[in-house]
Amino acid sequence: MSQPDAGEINPETLGIQALAMNQRTHVSMKLGTRVGEDGMLLRRRALSFSYSDKEGLRRLALVVAADIPASESFTIHEGLSVMGGERRTVMWRKSDCHLPSCCDTIVQAILKQRACRLVLLTPAYFEHGFYPTWLPTHSGVTPSLHGIAIQKPMVVSGWDLEVRQPKPIRRLAPAGTVLFLKLPDRVTPDQIKAWITATWMQCMGDDEQSRRDGFGLAVLGVWDGKPQVIA
Repeated sequence: MSQPDAGEINPETLGIQALAMNQRTHVSMKLGTRVGEDGMLLRRRALSFSYSDKEGLRRLALVVAADIPASESFTIHEGLSVMGGERRTVMWRKSDCHLPSCCDTIVQAILKQRACRLVLLTPAYFEHGFYPTWLPTHSGVTPSLHGIAIQKPMVVSGWDLEVRQPKPIRRLAPAGTVLFLKLPDRVTPDQIKAWITATWMQCMGDDEQSRRDGFGLAVLGVWDGKPQVIA
């Protein structure tokens, strides 16, 4: 997330080829007749954890981090279990590794410029579509929004099992969206460091439940705080 010099980036070496996706279409069935309900189609698109060397994919795993200390009432158990709506078999393993923290180079750049980029790793819900009304605030640091780089929205819905009807359609800011933030001049470096720690790899968005569901996972990058005109 640091700022590279011009000519240093080779796009072919960035990241992985793609996350393997699996898309399926389902239909609602009438009880007792095995006949499909007219117009009741549902398309589901999810990550596929199958692996093949020939497809140029990397073997990936799902990492879950809990900010609740282990206790008698809350314990993460290792071993086989099931996961997801199709109850696929998974193997859970406990790890002492920690999620990557914000590197010192980025921290020092944010302290110097008192500005940064906030990059979404997962889609985020904003009440006004592309414009957030909620920004991460911590240790007395309240950032201000000065720019957004965003593509077309991701439209999502689903089926509510409790009330047995479709969930409302929502438009999400897609992963890769960048918010350009400035930090107040009056705050101290220690306050900014605390804000960076509290914001890094945490979820943001206008709806608390969406944040709990993992929408709006974000990291920070450098920005000099100077808007640039794009020709």
